[in-house]
Amino acid sequence: MLAKQFVFGKCQNQINYLKYLEKVTNQNFSQNIDKSEAILESLKFIKGNIEDERGQLFGIEGYVADQYFSALSKIISFPGRQPKSGDPFNVMLNYGYGILYSEIERACWMAGLDPYTGFYHTERYGKPALVLDLIEEFRVPIVDSAIVPLFYQRGIEDSDLESVDAGKQLSKAGKSKVINNVFQRFHQEIIFEKRKRQLVQVIDLRAKNLASFLVGRRENYYPFILSDF
Repeated sequence: MLAKQFVFGKCQNQINYLKYLEKVTNQNFSQNIDKSEAILESLKFIKGNIEDERGQLFGIEGYVADQYFSALSKIISFPGRQPKSGDPFNVMLNYGYGILYSEIERACWMAGLDPYTGFYHTERYGKPALVLDLIEEFRVPIVDSAIVPLFYQRGIEDSDLESVDAGKQLSKAGKSKVINNVFQRFHQEIIFEKRKRQLVQVIDLRAKNLASFLVGRRENYYPFILSDF
């Protein structure tokens, strides 16, 4: 159940963000959105042991991600989501996800959760599987929504990247842009659980909610979904 919630949260946030981008960029992402919503419906039919069904979940997540980044390629020039490629968009996403990763791990420790015990991502020595689980719900609301506008608003300059032996990396100026935009998102206020909260506070609450669910103090765990970007 938890694995399905993590996948649903990530995919629904991608869909919601594409709907938002349609309005602000005057692009038509309806085909990508419709295909994503259709495949996401199949989540409800997946039942059984996580070890048997994990492949299907990864398949759904991957399909929606393909539709999402295909839509983004209509407003941003990049070779698709390729974490190891040296193009500016992927490099900036990687750096932003790294910042978010640290925040999620901190929230796990503060909530009394073991960051290495995951539910969707498999447990392997040295791999913080629970951080990888919880980060899914926040990739789009905090990082993608911070980085994407830099590109469609033409806020990226050649000086934001520099060449190294392994390819491209962010320059000091490029890192500063990512950090500033991501931290603006961290402190963006939304209404969550009937109160106005910053997104960074929501991360802490999500970890605490998960901990409460695991020890039986909450009946359900629902993914974090942002509808208003």
